[in-house]
Amino acid sequence: MKNWIYRLIIGLVLTVPLSIFAEEKYETFLREILNLREDKIDICELSFDLAKDANPDLKKEKYLARLDDMAEKIKFISMNSTVPHQRINALVSYIHEVSETEFDKEDPSGKVSRTHYLYQTLDSKKGNFKTMPALYLCLAQKLNYPIYYTKLPGHVILKYHAPPSRDINIELTAPVSYSDQKYIEEFNIPHKAIEVGVFMRPLSHREYLGELLANVAAYWFSKGELMRGMRYMETASKLSPSSVAIINSLADMYKRYDAISQETQQPSKYQKEVVGPEYLKRSKYYHGVGEKLQKGIVPKELHKRAIASEKLM
Repeated sequence: MKNWIYRLIIGLVLTVPLSIFAEEKYETFLREILNLREDKIDICELSFDLAKDANPDLKKEKYLARLDDMAEKIKFISMNSTVPHQRINALVSYIHEVSETEFDKEDPSGKVSRTHYLYQTLDSKKGNFKTMPALYLCLAQKLNYPIYYTKLPGHVILKYHAPPSRDINIELTAPVSYSDQKYIEEFNIPHKAIEVGVFMRPLSHREYLGELLANVAAYWFSKGELMRGMRYMETASKLSPSSVAIINSLADMYKRYDAISQETQQPSKYQKEVVGPEYLKRSKYYHGVGEKLQKGIVPKELHKRAIASEKLM
């Protein structure tokens, strides 16, 4: 009797598609990321863990050791200074001059070179709006510099944020620093969007983690893992609820998923929600949210998400 039961259990296990176990694994992974508190976020480690999610063969140890060495050299150059400008100068000059890492102005989003992760920039010495922030923030965290990711419309900068002192902006495309006013005028940023914190606000590391996760979400979606890509992007939107780019990306994914579902009439076996009009509605809704955020209008739903996220700061 027992042998029969064992054979039945083994038979059932062998006939269950492996994708079920993979799905459960990434759902656990996403829950763990979503529940990380601000003081538990290690940007270096998470940058490589997320890259490894898309590239399982990645060996992160050599890169982490290299970043430790870079941080020590920056510390030496700055002479352990606590003066913000001296710290920033040491960090920026090391990245651009000593390590000879430059921003790729010909490919600012990494689409052509397919440079999407920090390890790729360490290898190629070319960065973009996805990888240069990771390099700066990883080193800044190791050095205990209060530097944070900051969103603008179609642009990214960093801010040295140590109240009550005035913030210092760090431009990623060149070793320079511009005033807030220059960015506001150049990118035509609505005052309301600044006031509510959509743009020009130094983001928490939890919010930046949402940006990192969104990058991997786009990877899985592009590989045909549509549901996985959407689940990653949904989690990213919870980590960074005021990100216009993430909200718009999520809307685009819903629209594409709806179109593919209508074409094939073969939605995922494991998708419990309604496929079709429901996803098109979600797409329209989130596109509307993105437009509102761009103008500085924060919908109630996103305000609630922001409050929930702040509880883990």
